[in-house]
Amino acid sequence: MFNRKKNIAVGQYEEYDDYEELEGSESLRIVRPNSKNRVKKLSEEKRNLQEELEYYSSLADRLRNELDSKQEELEELSEQLVSQAKAKETIKALEEQLQTERAQREADEATYKNIIEDNEKLSLVLEQRQNDIQSKQNELERTQQELEKVLDEGDRYTNLKQELAELKIELFKKTEELEEEQAAGIRMKQELTSQYTMKNQITEVLIDAKAKANSMIEKANVEANTIVESAKDQVQKTISDASVELNDINRKASAYHDRILRVQEETSELMTELLEKSNYLSKRTI
Repeated sequence: MFNRKKNIAVGQYEEYDDYEELEGSESLRIVRPNSKNRVKKLSEEKRNLQEELEYYSSLADRLRNELDSKQEELEELSEQLVSQAKAKETIKALEEQLQTERAQREADEATYKNIIEDNEKLSLVLEQRQNDIQSKQNELERTQQELEKVLDEGDRYTNLKQELAELKIELFKKTEELEEEQAAGIRMKQELTSQYTMKNQITEVLIDAKAKANSMIEKANVEANTIVESAKDQVQKTISDASVELNDINRKASAYHDRILRVQEETSELMTELLEKSNYLSKRTI
């Protein structure tokens, strides 16, 4: 018996060829080709194993890349969910702000109505005052005519006549001021009506902004945050402009009311003075 051992680089293995010792060189020539075929076969197996190893290595790399890509997609989806949650919170805050603005608008409308009613009352008072002044002016003219008849008797009433003429001029100026105040009241009423209309337009803008916000919730995409911020800025700007205009209207209304009170006080003083002069003239005439 003859034993032989081989070592291969791919893996360690042992192979024993047992065969009967044959006589002559011909037997050896028969055995050697079998060993060569065995070595060739093992080399092919080694090459196949290397190719298979390279295939599985490439497959592992591809799976690793796919895993990284899926991880990135998962992170993007997580960011989108966070962005959508923030957008919903922002829209909820915007809806609360719209409700607050609606309540404020109703309060402003009530204030506008009160101001308009007060303005109408003031207009009626001014008209009544104007009628009273016109009546007093007519009475003053009659008194002046009577006084002129009396003053023809002498020059001692010249100064009194001059004072009466000055009072008449001053009364005429006061009448013009009252007419101007009445015209200002009409303009203020028109301005308040215009502001009331503008407030309704602002309400329509806010309602439209809310509709756009609801549409953004349904879409729930990446652009939701940008659209909500834009709508929020627009609403805040509109509210800020409306607040400034409302403060300006309130300031003008207060100044207008003070002017009316001042004119009424001056008119009352003038009428008192005219009555005193008329009484004095009547006594002098008698």
